[in-house]
Amino acid sequence: MCSLLCELICSVMVIFAVELLSSVDAGFDRDRNCVVEMSGGNVEHISGVAVLDNHGVNLVSSALTALVAPYIALGIWRHFV
Repeated sequence: MCSLLCELICSVMVIFAVELLSSVDAGFDRDRNCVVEMSGGNVEHISGVAVLDNHGVNLVSSALTALVAPYIALGIWRHFV
């Protein structure tokens, strides 16, 4: 039960860390009359700061998962051995 709780807590922490890093720079495109995620000629800035793109978010998420997963597995393994 404890290892399951640890795994859940670690997963939630990884998700929040990745979400904090993946802020999107949003703008309003006057030509297309819609909200877009990229800046351009007729794009008016709305909110956000571009910290990481999708590839960066995937890299950070994979790295955090690779660092946390062995500790979770070790905790689970100790309960069965």
